[in-house]
Amino acid sequence: MRKSINSRVVKFNCFVYVFGLNTDPDFIYFGNTPPQISIDGESISSLIKYNILKPVKIPKIGDYIFYKKDNYFTHAGVMLTKDVVISKLGTEGFIQKHKIEDIFTKYGSEVTYFKKVFPDQVKRFYSS
Repeated sequence: MRKSINSRVVKFNCFVYVFGLNTDPDFIYFGNTPPQISIDGESISSLIKYNILKPVKIPKIGDYIFYKKDNYFTHAGVMLTKDVVISKLGTEGFIQKHKIEDIFTKYGSEVTYFKKVFPDQVKRFYSS
């Protein structure tokens, strides 16, 4: 059921997309120049540790889904329905709608849901 939403290639990853920071110049690539602030699977663990991200058992529309493999956060998306996600695949990939389980195996099958947070909360965390 993978369905591409846009055909424009942009340079930011799934975590930046999920947090709504994909238009913030501090978090996106300019050509081959990496962003000033990088969000990866390891830094997601810090957001959890410092209680910025709060887990939920049953996600609501707009909440986040994070995929894990080997105890490392590999991918994230936003819940559109109880079983459909919208996510960004890679830094140069497309934004796509897909079912929760319809994801590349390299991202793993373990999922955790988190309550939505405001972009400013995440930006403040990384800027401090």
